[in-house]
Amino acid sequence: NEGIPGIARDLQRAEIGVRILHIGAHPDDEDSALLAYLSLGLGARVTYLSLTRGEGGQNLIGTEFGRDLGIVRTEELLASRRVDRASQLFGRMIDYGFSKSPVEAFEKWGRENVVEDIVRAIRRVRPHIVIMRFQGNAGDGHGQHQASAIAAREAIRASADPERFLHLLDLGLEPWETQKFYSMALRDIREATLMIDTSTYDPWSGRALVALGAHGRSQHRSQDMGMVELERRRASYLIRQNPPHDPDRPEADLFEGLELEAGETAHEASGALAARVPATAQAIPNARIIAELLAAYRARADVIPEVEADIEHALGAALGIRLEAFSDGATVAPGASMTISCTAHTPGSLINIGLDAMRWSLATSDDLQIVPMRTGRRPQADPRNTTFKVACSPDAAPTIPYYLRANADGLIYRWPTGTQVGYPFEAPPASATFEASYSGVPFSLSVPVQHRRADPAFGEIRSLFAIAPLASVSFAPASIVLTQAMESARVEIAIDNPSSEEFAGELEVFFASKPESVMASYLLQIPAGKRTTRSLQLDPGQLPGARGSFTLAARWRSDTDSLLLAWNSPRLDYRHIHSRLLTKHAEANVYRLDVELPDGISIGYVEGSGDDVGDILAQLGAEVVMLDEDALSTADLSQFDSIVAGVRAFEVRDDLVANNERVLDYVRGGGTLVVQYNKYGLAGSNVVPFAFKYSVPHDRVTVEGAQVTILDPLHPIFNFPNKITDADFNGWVQERGLYFWNEWDEALVPLLECNDPGEAPKRGGLLVGDLGMGKYVYTGYAFFRQLPAGVEGAARLFANLVSLGRARPQ
Repeated sequence: NEGIPGIARDLQRAEIGVRILHIGAHPDDEDSALLAYLSLGLGARVTYLSLTRGEGGQNLIGTEFGRDLGIVRTEELLASRRVDRASQLFGRMIDYGFSKSPVEAFEKWGRENVVEDIVRAIRRVRPHIVIMRFQGNAGDGHGQHQASAIAAREAIRASADPERFLHLLDLGLEPWETQKFYSMALRDIREATLMIDTSTYDPWSGRALVALGAHGRSQHRSQDMGMVELERRRASYLIRQNPPHDPDRPEADLFEGLELEAGETAHEASGALAARVPATAQAIPNARIIAELLAAYRARADVIPEVEADIEHALGAALGIRLEAFSDGATVAPGASMTISCTAHTPGSLINIGLDAMRWSLATSDDLQIVPMRTGRRPQADPRNTTFKVACSPDAAPTIPYYLRANADGLIYRWPTGTQVGYPFEAPPASATFEASYSGVPFSLSVPVQHRRADPAFGEIRSLFAIAPLASVSFAPASIVLTQAMESARVEIAIDNPSSEEFAGELEVFFASKPESVMASYLLQIPAGKRTTRSLQLDPGQLPGARGSFTLAARWRSDTDSLLLAWNSPRLDYRHIHSRLLTKHAEANVYRLDVELPDGISIGYVEGSGDDVGDILAQLGAEVVMLDEDALSTADLSQFDSIVAGVRAFEVRDDLVANNERVLDYVRGGGTLVVQYNKYGLAGSNVVPFAFKYSVPHDRVTVEGAQVTILDPLHPIFNFPNKITDADFNGWVQERGLYFWNEWDEALVPLLECNDPGEAPKRGGLLVGDLGMGKYVYTGYAFFRQLPAGVEGAARLFANLVSLGRARPQ
């Protein structure tokens, strides 16, 4: 999408003028091949609207969940858009996990809120065509999928109604009527009224567009969407909803019948610019033609800013201009300063052939101020190279996504007032603009300020420049468990100083529900760029209550005794997305639970994907050994009372698959193996010693409060060391479970039964069977969500699962 291909794509998009909005509920809902075809193949200006940021899903690549996972998936969508060149918008909705009903989605989100967010996107994009990913019926599967389509149908009508959502007029979002509206045929392609061949060859990349779509989809790594980039025939199937489809007059193509603002159809506009600006290896001679096009376009009465920006970008690419704006640190702290170096790289001959009036400018947030630099009597600098110094206000707030600055209203983000809402993130704290004139035609190009460093293994690593807190405070563990039998828990507090100067301050630790009561206070002096740690011994008597959950927080006390909440700013750092701070208030959750474990119980834990269960078991009092590849292949496994395979461990741990027989031999010798949920691949892997099947889609219970029936109350799992009753299934979060088995060997015994409303009971969520002298346990119940959330009943039940080998038969 850069260089010569970038020029061609910029001009094609400018000339075609067609705008398309694609609507789904989550990151990864989009038809990636279709986006690549529409954007790169047809040259349309395409936007994908995701109502949520995927906060309720699983995470294959790390431990981020909830709001942090939403940031990961937002960045992954942006990585996908860098491949297919589409744009990205979001709604305010928070993904609460899998749902089977659009009614539930509208109850949790508010139907009017969903419609409003889609109307906002329609009026902002002004699409000629809207394509819903889903149809709004049970065939869509996920209830949130259905809700996105149901609301989109209403929003298309509401967007054209000048009496609906009048407050959007204050943002400059005028009513807009869409010309054509489609849904996608996902289950039965016979319903389709238009077939789009997305395997069209793209000469600029040398790939089929479907392969580029696959490459974009593979950026959704946290959702295990990596796929082979096959150069194969593939089609997307659309069902025209409006204007009504006439079976006697099938559409020839997607653009048929469109009327653009200038009164031209897309077909009549096609090809004009590309014919005038042939792509060659030497692009500079063609820059003059593009400059003339830019001047002519600006002379029109109906200039569209996005089209003007495309032509400017094409002009910059034709001139060979490459912009850089780098800060000398990844972050700046309040009260500190930072230097930003800007360079416009140009071919050596360019200055002599008409590039003049060059200057750099810097746009900053209100918390950053440009500081004049002393130039002395140096000779006139090259205008292509400029250095800025910025000072950060002493009371500057750290860089936080706009949608996270206020507490959510249930499952709806509270957006601030402004025009940036709905975009992935707000404008960066600093961005640089290079202005110049070529052949008498002025143009400008902008880049965000970044920081770059060299990684010996990966080469250049870039991260987004950000405002960081004075010091970053973190608690370890972030979820702290105190059982009734414990005398205390040890909490480590880490304080990082990201600044280039020494940091001094007084840190107070307190419970959020009792801000007047300080548990501990620390006077700190931390050298520049260093970390210091402190330990806190947390006693049950210090908790605000005898049972339940409590929030441990931190704050800074100034010289004037004013208080300022402390921040935690870990860095999100994956190679496929932009590095970004995950800044949030420095807090830890403390849970006082009535959970027992046998004395001296030893557990071998095979960590899975995004899996904190092993850490919680250790806090409950078990001796937990994390089993790495060496331990799985050589250690004496008989030392463990039980071995636990973490969430999706058979997917992400090849060493577990390779040593599976060793683990099964451990069970045959009298051990207990607890296998937490794995996806469909488990059924085809031959690692399970029993015959079983999943249904497709898999059995799951999404209502976290669904009634659970204990099928065998006398079984040791419900009696040792904790007595399990119906009360232990109260207070669960997000869901009961997923990937329940649908059929299983008669040697396995189901122990629990539950179901979502209106469905048949499901018994495949907790199965136990004898294997040799030991016990094999499979559970699809979502312990990986419940234990870090301090759900007492789930912790009691899981303690019983790992203690099964210690229990005496009844």
